[in-house]
Amino acid sequence: MLRTVKYLSLLVVQFIGALLGVGALFIAFYAVSTPLSEFESAGWRILGMAFACGMMFPFVLQASLIQSYMPLPLSMGVTRRGFFAGAQAAKVMLAGGIGVCLLLIQLAVKWMFGVDALFTGTMLVGLFAVLLLGASVGEALGFVSLRFGRVGMIVFFVLIVGGYAVIGGIIGYAGAAGALDGMLDAMLRFLSNAWALGGSAIVLAVLLGWLDWLMCRRIPVKG
Repeated sequence: MLRTVKYLSLLVVQFIGALLGVGALFIAFYAVSTPLSEFESAGWRILGMAFACGMMFPFVLQASLIQSYMPLPLSMGVTRRGFFAGAQAAKVMLAGGIGVCLLLIQLAVKWMFGVDALFTGTMLVGLFAVLLLGASVGEALGFVSLRFGRVGMIVFFVLIVGGYAVIGGIIGYAGAAGALDGMLDAMLRFLSNAWALGGSAIVLAVLLGWLDWLMCRRIPVKG
């Protein structure tokens, strides 16, 4: 188990190191190529792209980690419990590492471009929890694909799209009923409360982790 945790953790460290290198090169390119009069707008563009990509990376990387690396260890004698423990450690490290990357990018952009940070103080707690939730959803996709194949992946995406459709329908109905402003105010208050947002995201991540373990126990060994 410890060997699997170490192996998957090293993979995550390599991912994070690569992201830091690409981010540093990207910021340096903008700093050299942007006129001084456009530095502030360039800084906002960098932050926007960094956080948009940062929210996507945990999902993509954790899904890839499960799909690509689980079959080989199982075929070499690693237990499902051992691999699952390693995946959980990798998931937490991935969310924390990407959170640190985003924090460093904020500091670099503030120093070089004079743009204030988007997330500070307790808001970083909510940011980490949302990143952890993104990694948990990606992990669920990885286990679904290994347990149920292509059909499982299609059903998974249909459920996600269906969930968004339901949320969109509720918002649309609230707008038609004249209650949209109150709903949006409540949503903004919730999103601005880092502890409520973080707690909700962590609860969902734990529930997804429990479902992942149920699927992991039944994934067949190949090879």
